[in-house]
Amino acid sequence: MAESFTCPKCGASIPGRSLESGEPAACPHCSQPSMSRPERDVDGSATANPYASPPPPPAQPGVSSPKELTAYQAYNIVSDIATGVNFRKKDNLYQAIAIFVGLVLGVLIGLAVARGAPEGAVLGGFIGLLVGLFGSGIFLLIYRLFKH
Repeated sequence: MAESFTCPKCGASIPGRSLESGEPAACPHCSQPSMSRPERDVDGSATANPYASPPPPPAQPGVSSPKELTAYQAYNIVSDIATGVNFRKKDNLYQAIAIFVGLVLGVLIGLAVARGAPEGAVLGGFIGLLVGLFGSGIFLLIYRLFKH
């Protein structure tokens, strides 16, 4: 027994196949695949197809689909947020410059405080090295945290 039923997506009439077949039928207007076995209302008329897949949600303007990350990008995100070695050359260069500046300033301040004694330069250089290392590390941590 062949009959027609309504497309669940666009509402067009789809010529039905045998009710026993249960094979998919494509809508001639929107090409939405749906099953040809219609449900029956109480009065015996065909209703929307319960086997049809729901229509996809409409695309939202201004929202782009998420892009795929490369393994390098994914590693950088994990190393910024959780743990890991930073392999970004630019970040490492900034950190090396900050450490060197901290070392030089520490040596100069140590010499000035110790009135030219070499022990003051060594102690000042060590303190400057630590300040440059931790200062640049904390700066990069905060910068990368807010960038992601």
